[in-house]
Amino acid sequence: MCYNISATIRYKNKKIQRNLMIFGTLEVGTFYRFFL
Repeated sequence: MCYNISATIRYKNKKIQRNLMIFGTLEVGTFYRFFL
């Protein structure tokens, strides 16, 4: 049970990190498009 909870937390953290990475690249792209 404890192992299962930690595994799901790790999976969610990975998903959040990936979403943040995608969101960050999109933000940088719009930033460059706006200023260049």
